[in-house]
Amino acid sequence: QIGVETIRDLTQETLAALIREREQTRFTPIIFVTANSADIEMIGQSYQAGGVDYLTNPLDVHILRSKVSVFVELAKSRQRVEAALAERERAYEQLRESREELRRKNEQMEEDLRMAREVQQAMLAQEYPAFPAGVPAEQSHLRFGHRYLSMSEVGGDFFNILSLSNTQALLFVADVMGHGDRSALVPGMLRGMVKE
Repeated sequence: QIGVETIRDLTQETLAALIREREQTRFTPIIFVTANSADIEMIGQSYQAGGVDYLTNPLDVHILRSKVSVFVELAKSRQRVEAALAERERAYEQLRESREELRRKNEQMEEDLRMAREVQQAMLAQEYPAFPAGVPAEQSHLRFGHRYLSMSEVGGDFFNILSLSNTQALLFVADVMGHGDRSALVPGMLRGMVKE
């Protein structure tokens, strides 16, 4: 707080600096009003000190009001711009958080698909029966092999080879319509049913 007596003793530069250093008045427009003549050097010093306008006596109240209303509108515009910038910053932060959440969910989904693919691969035949039963695989009269390429990460495809006798094999192939999690559940059930 500055007393009236102290203000009278301050130069315009010092007074303007005091106004600018306070948070509440930092953006307050300063209009210098003086009884001095419109000296160019004095006017220049006023603008250098942070003034936005310079008026001399006799003071026309209508002009002063008009100038003040312009600065009030400018201050309101600045506040609107600051509010819009703050809102944009909030929206950007929400977008960043949403992207991060989406990235985490995508990573989780990719991990789930990888596990589902591994489970699906494990359900496919890993070993083939020998004919006749009990002979080493390289001596089997019937030999099998497979190469499985799914069109999607997880599919509903399944096959199994079972020995019915020393001379008969059962080749079971299933292609469940569709792709993805739902169709991938069917082969697990089929595998158990075929073995039964």
